[in-house]
Amino acid sequence: MTDFLAVMLARFGPALAEQLAPVVEELRAEYGGERVYIASPRAQRNQQIRAALHRESVAQVARRYRVSRRTVQRLQHTED
Repeated sequence: MTDFLAVMLARFGPALAEQLAPVVEELRAEYGGERVYIASPRAQRNQQIRAALHRESVAQVARRYRVSRRTVQRLQHTED
């Protein structure tokens, strides 16, 4: 199995990886061996859409987030 944290650190380069080392060790100590849920950008977007519905119309929210009115209505009546 791939070490997700090692792969991500390799993308950041050695300088940033060194700075992040304490965070990585904390994550390994806390969550090592467990499956951890990482929210997708879509989940965050959906929360933002739901919040926007308290102050804007369905049509306005749909335009702002570039989704269909039906998508906004579906999110209005469901929870992720």
